[in-house]
Amino acid sequence: MIICQCTGLTDQAWSEAITRARARAPHCVLTPGAVLKEAGVVLSCGGCIPELVAQMHRHPDAPPLFAPRRGPKPRLGLALAKPQRAAPPGPQAPVDGAP
Repeated sequence: MIICQCTGLTDQAWSEAITRARARAPHCVLTPGAVLKEAGVVLSCGGCIPELVAQMHRHPDAPPLFAPRRGPKPRLGLALAKPQRAAPPGPQAPVDGAP
């Protein structure tokens, strides 16, 4: 089955590229870019990346570190402090010539 319309990459070629990349660097975390390089293709639009990553998760050579995360997603970012309200302005000084 073709999983990338831009390059004609098939699921079989992707699986073989994952196996070759895993054999080349058995203790490294595989990334889609590394496997694409192993497959010898360059993406054009990137629309197939979700399917490529999903197949990396399902591949029999996928290490436990690459297994999909289960449970709630972690909250990222910094907690922002609530803005402080400015003190109300005090009495204004009279302008020259004003009563």
